[in-house]
Amino acid sequence: MHEVAEGIERITGEKVSHNTLWRLRTGKSDNPTKRVLEGLAAFFGVSPAYFFEEGESTGIRNQIELLSVLREAGIHGVQLRTFFDLSPAGREMVAEMIVRTAEIESSYRGDPGSSG
Repeated sequence: MHEVAEGIERITGEKVSHNTLWRLRTGKSDNPTKRVLEGLAAFFGVSPAYFFEEGESTGIRNQIELLSVLREAGIHGVQLRTFFDLSPAGREMVAEMIVRTAEIESSYRGDPGSSG
């Protein structure tokens, strides 16, 4: 909580106590001020709508999950940029290779539902 409180102050100039943030995180408080919401949004790089609109937060959660999967797989920005430089046919070919490789590995492991 200290890191977030310090980050909000650094980014926005607004002081938000780490205790306020802890109370929100633990559910001991459920009605943050506009200033706190704007600070949290600025710190996490999201729109304040993230805290209210399900579609907004779902989209951001999906992006975070994708970034996490890519990081765990050891895929870096340079590799992604190279992928997106491919033609649509080239990208489809790479995607098909990934799916087929996963199917083959799954069949070697004897995973249920494998098609190979």
